[in-house]
Amino acid sequence: MLSLVLMSVIYWIAAAFGFFLLALRSCGMAPDSVEMCDLTPIRIYVAVALIGYVGWAAPISFRFLRFR
Repeated sequence: MLSLVLMSVIYWIAAAFGFFLLALRSCGMAPDSVEMCDLTPIRIYVAVALIGYVGWAAPISFRFLRFR
């Protein structure tokens, strides 16, 4: 169970790093970039990361709880 928790933390750290890089690419670092920022690619990335996490962690958790 500890390995599942550790792997899920590593997954979300990688997803957060990808989110950060995508936000930098989409919005930039300029002070006025917030008004011009298109959030659609960021929302798509977050949705894909969430689906990937649920699709990966839910079956493993179900198997662990079923065989316990």
